[in-house]
Amino acid sequence: MLRQNPAYRPGGSHLSTRLAAVLLLATGACSAPIPRQSPTPTESPVPAATPTVPNSWVLARDLLAREYRVEQTAEISIATDSGTSTETSTLVVAASVRSTADGGVSGLVRSASVRAAGATEVGFPGVVLPLVFSGTPPSRGSQHQLTGRNVPADPCQSPSHAVLRSIRDLFVSLPDTLRLGTTWADSGQSDSCRGGARLIGSTTRRFSVRSYEVHDGRPQLLVDHQSTFRLRGTATRRGDTTVVDGLGSGSGELTIDANTGAVVSITASASLEISVRGAVRMERAQQLLRTRILRPDR
Repeated sequence: MLRQNPAYRPGGSHLSTRLAAVLLLATGACSAPIPRQSPTPTESPVPAATPTVPNSWVLARDLLAREYRVEQTAEISIATDSGTSTETSTLVVAASVRSTADGGVSGLVRSASVRAAGATEVGFPGVVLPLVFSGTPPSRGSQHQLTGRNVPADPCQSPSHAVLRSIRDLFVSLPDTLRLGTTWADSGQSDSCRGGARLIGSTTRRFSVRSYEVHDGRPQLLVDHQSTFRLRGTATRRGDTTVVDGLGSGSGELTIDANTGAVVSITASASLEISVRGAVRMERAQQLLRTRILRPDR
């Protein structure tokens, strides 16, 4: 006969119920959702503002005088029957220039000095300072022709012509309105002297507006320029006629003020091949020219 377990009591199922409730509460506590932490908001970087590039620039020219410093370094290699020699010299000029109301230019050269390689810088021989100059309004497509006060027209009679030639790149006849890609050209004549021979030089310059930038809050246009030039001349000494012929080209960058068209800076380089032929001898020369023009206040 089966005997009932003495530990069993009818109605004892309420213990199991309480245990189940405790387990349910415990289980429920363990499975309660854990509060989620909201991510700390981060600020997205603000993209840099892209400067607006105007479609065109209408130049408002002024008559203010501006100061410039010109550094022009020439390296000349001369080949003769006896060998080749090379000379290097640097011309440094400080000048004040401005436009005139009629479209011409005027100004003065305050200082001019020359420095040969390995030598001390000295004043440019034979140049009387200040050197006052002017240029009449050029015709369309022509360059300004500079003349110095009390300077002879023949470049072989005054070294002042060499100083005035060093600042000719400052004078560019700009179109009234410029756009990116605008191109124009000009041409002109500039005489010089070499070995007592008066040389007639012709130059053609071509310009193209390449880009726009703002530098120190000032709007500027960067202009590419290329040039070609030719020299020709003759000289007669002791019955011997010497013929000089030269051909060259150059390129560089011109930075102008986008509001006024005033030159801010110029960098350029050029090369020139020259032949000198006489009845007795012949020489060939190569000249490399590097030019840098800056505004001291920039």
